[in-house]
Amino acid sequence: MMPWKLLNTCSLNNYSQKCLEGTLEWLKIKLQNKELQGIWKRMARYAVGRISRGLIWEVIAALIYHIWHARNEALWKHAVPRPRVEIKKIQEECKYRCFTFIQRRISCKDRQWIGRLYT
Repeated sequence: MMPWKLLNTCSLNNYSQKCLEGTLEWLKIKLQNKELQGIWKRMARYAVGRISRGLIWEVIAALIYHIWHARNEALWKHAVPRPRVEIKKIQEECKYRCFTFIQRRISCKDRQWIGRLYT
């Protein structure tokens, strides 16, 4: 079987679920309903403050991008990246953006919350 066929609709959903579950585990968010529809609202309930909500928004955007990117990798390069690798990339991208763009106006509470994510 061609590697790009591994990420058909069914396995893409499985792949995206694994990426979502790994991301939620990293953020220490426990959700019962893990459907993509309305995931922002359910994840935002765990965020306290503008900075943490912004980080969660950033993580969701990166998650969607990396799932799309994994599908393209499977289609064009015949290689399926592991979900754990994609989650690591999401963590690094969000860490960079978080500390680069919002470092000036970040409260101690938000800084501690973000620091706990990366320890």
